[in-house]
Amino acid sequence: MTTALEPSEHVNAARNLHSEATAAFAAGRNLIGAELLWGAVAHSLIAAAQQRGMHHEHHRDFRRAAWQVKEETGHADIWIGFKGAEQLHIYFYHQRMFGDYNLTTARRDANHCFGLLLALFA
Repeated sequence: MTTALEPSEHVNAARNLHSEATAAFAAGRNLIGAELLWGAVAHSLIAAAQQRGMHHEHHRDFRRAAWQVKEETGHADIWIGFKGAEQLHIYFYHQRMFGDYNLTTARRDANHCFGLLLALFA
């Protein structure tokens, strides 16, 4: 039987993944960087969801939590950044993105979302 991570453990995982993503992008390893940045946003969102008693087991739960945290905080950039992070996740599997996204905009939005979510734990 596994034990769920605590919010603080998700925050630490998010920070570590964000650091690894930054290094991967700096080294030109965009595919790996994209998935690591998605992971950083996902872990920070899971921590926020856990704090609020929200479901956080599936991707659809992440979407609901991102929307609800955006509504609660008034930070529309949480939803925008979550959508950017989703595009990075898509990029990891398909090396393409949808809509007006590209690697630069998705990274910018996801990084901003990551910062806003971590600020909830400061």
